[in-house]
Amino acid sequence: MADYEDRNWGFRFGEGLMPKVANGTRSSVAAVASSCGKLGIRTPPWRHSEKPGVVRLLAYTNYANMGIYRDAVALYLAQRQEA
Repeated sequence: MADYEDRNWGFRFGEGLMPKVANGTRSSVAAVASSCGKLGIRTPPWRHSEKPGVVRLLAYTNYANMGIYRDAVALYLAQRQEA
């Protein structure tokens, strides 16, 4: 995690471990990762008001070798029709 705060803005970034397989216990930063970043701007310059405010932008990404939800649903429906 990293956090930088200035008077009118701040930035946060985090990198997390994820399991190599779904519901697994082994983790690896090289193979899988979860990243998150947030930028917060306090009292935006386009606001000419005395009221305090903040604008927050959030971005995240998860990268892992996990199953595909669409394929799991299709497999379930195909097996259900056979029964």
